[in-house]
Amino acid sequence: MSSVDGYTIFVSNKIHTASENMRKSNYDKFPSTAIEARLIKGWLGIGEELGAKTPTGGVCVIECYQGVYMELLGAVVTRFPFDLKINSDDLFK
Repeated sequence: MSSVDGYTIFVSNKIHTASENMRKSNYDKFPSTAIEARLIKGWLGIGEELGAKTPTGGVCVIECYQGVYMELLGAVVTRFPFDLKINSDDLFK
């Protein structure tokens, strides 16, 4: 140990790595849940599945986060087998 301009300097011949000072994480960094299901690919496939599972007069609601390409989704939704389709964006204009 030495002092330079009022600062104390500690000198060691051992090189310390960051991992030596960090504690091991205790959470699952790659969580997953195993399920038995089948995969439905694409919006058209989803629409067909919804149409087959929804009773006549049933209601289907699609909630989207910001950033969804609504023009693309809207074009696909028009092909869904439902009688009434409402885009909530149209209600706020």
